[in-house]
Amino acid sequence: MTSKTKFSISQAHRIADKSRTTIAAHLKSGKLAYELDGQGNKLIDATELIRVYGDDCDFERASPSTKPTRKGGQASSSEVRTVVDQQLHTAEQQLATEQDERRREREHLQARIDHLEAALQRAQEGHNRATLLLESRGDASGDWQRTLDALAERVSEQETRFQAELDASTRRLRQYRQALKMERSRPWWKRVFGIRRA
Repeated sequence: MTSKTKFSISQAHRIADKSRTTIAAHLKSGKLAYELDGQGNKLIDATELIRVYGDDCDFERASPSTKPTRKGGQASSSEVRTVVDQQLHTAEQQLATEQDERRREREHLQARIDHLEAALQRAQEGHNRATLLLESRGDASGDWQRTLDALAERVSEQETRFQAELDASTRRLRQYRQALKMERSRPWWKRVFGIRRA
């Protein structure tokens, strides 16, 4: 598309089922974006109406005597709906791609957690073996004892490091799941047009 469907204030208040005063206030405050035509009239893009008013919008409510205008000509309600549907389809495809990327990230993070858990288990087993060696070699020479002490210390440090990494990965996975749950609870049109929670 080379241009987007635009609406006057009169059309916008019917489409969004809001008073002209409300539309004008939203234009003045910057909540609703607009542009000026050659005569200085304010025109509001269809996607902007959907971004601000969401499911309240009904383009069939535009008066037949004041059909939405497009730069260079007139556009019917069916053409407006086609434009909006195409934009929604594109946005939904982008959303599906993003969800697929998040799924892969979640799987990667889970695999990392599984790896850290296995490494921690191995470190704990090594620590236990070192402890058993120390206990069974109570009468060993000083050099042998120091060697075993150093081994036990290295195993303990490795165990601590793996546990810290596992805790951090678990926290990230928990935060991601919570963010994903919040994202899924938002209305579809807010996800499509990037409207964040207040």
